[in-house]
Amino acid sequence: MLFSASAGPAAGPLTVLAEDEWLPRARAHAERAARFAEPFVARRNARKKHPVEDFL
Repeated sequence: MLFSASAGPAAGPLTVLAEDEWLPRARAHAERAARFAEPFVARRNARKKHPVEDFL
């Protein structure tokens, strides 16, 4: 049996970035993700339901 770490056929070659390049990218990604995650987490912590998100 063969196992692959590939994400699928569209995955390209692996590029290793230096810390000074990936760290700002990681921080920017975390900031973008927080815009969507923080309201969700706040509602869950307050035990409030969202009419659409909790339906889906």
